[in-house]
Amino acid sequence: AVIVFGDMNPNLSLIKDSEIPEFCQVIPSRWLFEGLSVAQVKLNPYDATIRELTEQRDQTSNYQEKSKLLYQLSKYTQAHDINLFRNEELNDWVDRQDAKRMNRGGNYFMTSKVKLGGKEIWTFYFNAIVILFMCMVYNAIVYIKLVRFYR
Repeated sequence: AVIVFGDMNPNLSLIKDSEIPEFCQVIPSRWLFEGLSVAQVKLNPYDATIRELTEQRDQTSNYQEKSKLLYQLSKYTQAHDINLFRNEELNDWVDRQDAKRMNRGGNYFMTSKVKLGGKEIWTFYFNAIVILFMCMVYNAIVYIKLVRFYR
């Protein structure tokens, strides 16, 4: 089940301005859900092709090349059903969170990028690193407990 953090008891949060209660930061499914959801929005083949053609169009100054790219873009969008590749609710959610991050700064849940040490990193890469780290820590804890238990 997906629980909206805003619907949780606000007394569970230690920092009142925090969008995500602190105890949720140690739950692996939170990181997995965010990473997979953002990856679905940003890495699906439909949007990747649209983004690539749009970037090429924006970078060229040649009118004929722009026209050719616009034709390819139009042909691609007509040939492919967007509903096979996208979840509009998820796309809208990530877009709203990205806008919030750009307007207010900082990191928010379900944004396409996170700021870490002055650099922007794709959320799904960051979350994959967090999950791997959590797995190592949890496995180390279990190993230590098992070693102590079987002494």
